Amino acid sequence: MKAVEETVVGLIRGQPFYAHLLSVLNIQDDDRVQVAGYSIQGGKIILHINSFVFDQLTLDNRCRVMIHELLHIIARHSSRQRNRESNLWNVACDIAVNQMIEGIPIKQKVKIKKTCPYSARGCLEETEVGGLTYDNILLDDGTRIALPADRTAEEYYNLLKDKMPHKQQTTAYSLRGGKVGGNNNREDDSGNGSKNKDENSGDSRPLGANLHPTWTETQGYPEELADTLVKKAVLDAINKVQGNVPSSLEVYLEQLVKTRTPWRRILKLFAARQVCHNKHVTFKKQNKRLIEEGMPGFKYDKKLKLIVAVDTSGSIRERELSAFASELLKIKKSGAEITVIECDCQIQKTYKLDKKLNPEFRGRGGTDFRPVWHYIDENKIKPDAVIYLTDGRGQAPGRSKYPTLWALTPEGERPWMLSAGGKRPVDWGGFITIEME
Repeated sequence: MKAVEETVVGLIRGQPFYAHLLSVLNIQDDDRVQVAGYSIQGGKIILHINSFVFDQLTLDNRCRVMIHELLHIIARHSSRQRNRESNLWNVACDIAVNQMIEGIPIKQKVKIKKTCPYSARGCLEETEVGGLTYDNILLDDGTRIALPADRTAEEYYNLLKDKMPHKQQTTAYSLRGGKVGGNNNREDDSGNGSKNKDENSGDSRPLGANLHPTWTETQGYPEELADTLVKKAVLDAINKVQGNVPSSLEVYLEQLVKTRTPWRRILKLFAARQVCHNKHVTFKKQNKRLIEEGMPGFKYDKKLKLIVAVDTSGSIRERELSAFASELLKIKKSGAEITVIECDCQIQKTYKLDKKLNPEFRGRGGTDFRPVWHYIDENKIKPDAVIYLTDGRGQAPGRSKYPTLWALTPEGERPWMLSAGGKRPVDWGGFITIEME
């Protein structure tokens, strides 16, 4: 999209951190979003753009919209919703991020496409792109309130919930006007009702309750994997600007950097066929069908069967191999049955991982991930999941029959595969970044 490319250039001049972060996202045209939105699916951060509306904005306002979405991503707002009421959570998140962006509400008139009973093509309607701010919020009953600055989305949610009229829901929107609620009757500061528009409050018409329709797609993606994906994108952007990031992001970034790789949780989430069953006879559990005869029952041992592949190619440094050994021990603590496959451009060694690990990794040649899957198929192994410790710089197969987790080094890149259009990054499996201690 030309408008997005122009926005990246505009951000590079003034706010390069956001420009670098934006450049690694996958852009999709999506008229479900009012102006822009995001989701995390299939190991990718997707930025959804309503190009019809976005293209009408000035360059400065496009930059503000993009920073708005990037702040949602950095704060991981879609994952933090938990069981909170969706509309109110959307409002709270917008209040939290908009105060960090100079120039919001932006107040620009645009035309939006609306369904029209008289035309199959629909019709156009003019509205204002605005932005919800903490100091000017209109509730459904016409009450205008102000909230304190510099609070988290969770704090704003609780404050709004306390202020909301009993059993009323918000029909809020943010970058399409500044209103919270659908009542045109407003109150001025003295408490008197007024039907006149307050220019600081934005358009008085509710444009739909669902501010972030793409967030539900992210909520179906494991939170731990989403967090590590965001963390890698943010750290890459920090490295590119040599740590020169906006001071307003310090709290968010500090929390993000502190997160660790929760192996046990990730393994449980990632293995689709989580367990294999081994049946044993036991007198501790009686046979329910023959309980009167005192016949023994059966006990099923549940144990995760994993393949952990280790990249031993020449691009892997000794420090990274040591980190791989450390990660192997962490995985072992999950109680899984683990088969390790060492591979560079071919299989170098395979073995069962026991409690004592003294790795002497073999290889140091080129990089090719495909031999691991060939080995699994040829030996008729049926793992519950495959984990690959790597820097990612090599060719992978076009697909995997097993749940796959790519555990990349901090400077690692997504593996590539061949398709009809040539080389392209792997779009299957999950991606996390391992810690270098």
